[in-house]
Formats: sequence, C-alpha cells, structure tokens
Amino acid sequence: MSKQYNYAFVLGDDSGDGHSMTDLYYLVTDCPPAEMYSLNEKVLDYGMDALSEEYECFFLSEEFVTILKTELNIFDQVEQFLCQDNRSPSTYSYSAPSDYFNIYLAILRRICSEYTFNKLEEAGTFAIGGYGVFGS
Repeated sequence: MSKQYNYAFVLGDDSGDGHSMTDLYYLVTDCPPAEMYSLNEKVLDYGMDALSEEYECFFLSEEFVTILKTELNIFDQVEQFLCQDNRSPSTYSYSAPSDYFNIYLAILRRICSEYTFNKLEEAGTFAIGGYGVFGS
C-alpha cells in the first residue's frame, strides 16, 4: 500500500482574523507534496484561480465552461454542481464552496490518473471556534 497524504483545501479568508469566512475541505491522496503542488498549479491554470479572485464570486467564465466541455471533456461530470444563468444559456455558476471543491477535484482526477484523489468526509473532522484553543 502506498503512502497516503492529507491536504487541506482552504476556500475563503484564510487569514485567521476571526471573520469565520473560511470553508475547509480535505483531500486524501497517494500524490506526494511536490507533485501535488505542481498539479494544483495546472488546475489553477485551467481557470480555477479566476473563479476565486473575488470573494463569493460564483460565476464561471464562458472560456472556462468551454475548457470543461472541450479540452477536459468533464462538463457532464461537473454539471451537477452548476446552475445555468437565466440571462444567458452559456453562463453557469455554482452555489456553494463545496461545488467549487468538487469541480477542482474533477479536474484534478482528469489531468492525473496516476494517483487517487478522494474527499475526506467531515465525519472524521471537527473545528474548534474562537481565537486560539481556549477561545469561545
């Protein structure tokens, strides 16, 4: 059995300043850190970073939708995480940070079949609120 790595995927304000506007998702994989860093850069280069430039900006560019449909050929896999905009049939959005993570994960799996990538479900994790260990 190969070594497993756990990666935290932080969406939102990760400054730790107490605004509580952060969502955490966890990825379990056999992909080592150096390779994971490289793969993450590739995923962002497809346009995932453009989705996260503005806080709570949930719209996908037409260019990114085209990449999902033609270059990556995974639109059918991620469509369940998207909502079609009433104003334009070619405009899509996602409604929750978990949708963003699922799109990211689908791209990761598509560009690298060498490793396995799985979500670590919340059942095994918990968060302590407040500032520091003794915060309320």
